[in-house]
Parts: sequence; structure tokens; C-alpha cells
Amino acid sequence: MALAFNIYTVPLFAAAAISTVLLLLTLPQHRRPGAKPMIGFLTAIVVWTVSYGMMLGAGSPVRRLFWHNLRFVGPTLATLSIFVFAVEYTGRADLMTTRNVLLLALVPVLTNLLVWTNGLHHLVRASTTVVEPPGSIVRLQFDWGPWYYLHAAYSYLLAIGSMVLFVEKYLRLGESPTAVKQTRTMFLATIAPLLGNAVYLVGLTEIDFAPFGFALSAVLMITAIAVYS
Repeated sequence: MALAFNIYTVPLFAAAAISTVLLLLTLPQHRRPGAKPMIGFLTAIVVWTVSYGMMLGAGSPVRRLFWHNLRFVGPTLATLSIFVFAVEYTGRADLMTTRNVLLLALVPVLTNLLVWTNGLHHLVRASTTVVEPPGSIVRLQFDWGPWYYLHAAYSYLLAIGSMVLFVEKYLRLGESPTAVKQTRTMFLATIAPLLGNAVYLVGLTEIDFAPFGFALSAVLMITAIAVYS
């Protein structure tokens, strides 16, 4: 079945386009401090927004499930990348050794592996139901398994850890006014995706607004780096 554009897919693809431009602008700067985690962050947003848009627009349950699996790259890589960026940005780059980054990546990597093999263990999705509301496209409804909640908790810990690091730098004595403005923007950038995802997790909406929030975060962070550096 053809891709159906709706009020959610169009903004998601627009966010993907903006994030792609930011990614292409950042790639040549890959040798600069903090550039590599930022590249990972932007890559995650592109994959997330595109796959989520494709999932919401696909009419086939099989295709929806494929894009749903792929979209897990987004939250797992985005939260990891922003935490590594926050550690480096706040002057602790020496802590981000290859070993430590691999340890931090353990849960994200396992999450993506478990998503694609969910049929063998149902740790991520306990059950999947095909729902066909009258007059709308076919969608999937999930009952989450234990690993999903572990993944969500870990992602929130990384996000909150990033916010704590930004606050610590913001409060650090001796920072210049420019650095304060930049750090304050970094902190504010981490709030939007958390709010968007929290609304989804508590069941107030069937659409996860976190991808939009992360796209906004990317714009704010790149702007802060460009303006206040």
C-alpha cells in the first residue's frame, strides 16, 4: 500500500529535512570537540523522524512494524549521544574513553537487538494488536514488555544526567556571560523532548512528540554553538 501523508507525517519529514541539513553542516567539523556526539545525535534524529513518519504513513501492519523497529535507533542513540556531548561540553572529555562509551552503549545496543528479535522473547513488546479505526489507516497497538521500561528508564537517566551537567556548568563560578547563555540554551534544549515523550508515556496522546522535541533541541544546540562560540 502507498504511503499516506497526514497531519503527523508531513511535520516529521520536515523535521527530518531540517535535521539532515544540520547534520551535513556538522560533518565537516567532525574533528572539533563535541562534534562526534553531535553527529550521532543528529543522525539519530534523522533516522527517528523518517522512520516514525514512515510508520505513521504506512497502511500495511508489516511495514508499520518494520519502521517501528527501525525507529528505536532514534531514542537509544539520541539520548546516549547527548549525554556524551554534555560530558565533553562540561570539560570532562577525558572520561569519555572508548571503554566508557561502550559501557554506556550497552543498553542501547541490546535494546535494538531485542527489538528486531522480539518474536523470540517478547521482552520489548509483550503483544501487538492490529487496530483499524473506521475511516483511518491501519495502526498497531502495543503492550510493552519489561525491557521497554528498562530502556525508557535508562534513556531518561541519560537525559536527566545531561541536564544536571548543563546546570552544573551554568552555575559554575567564573563562566563568561556568553558561556552562560550558551549553556542555558543547551539546558533548555533537553527539556522539549522529555516533555513530548512524557505526554506520550502517560497516555495523553497516541503520538510520541519526542522526535519533534529532539529536532527542536538540535536547532537550539547548533544555534547556541554558532552564536555563542
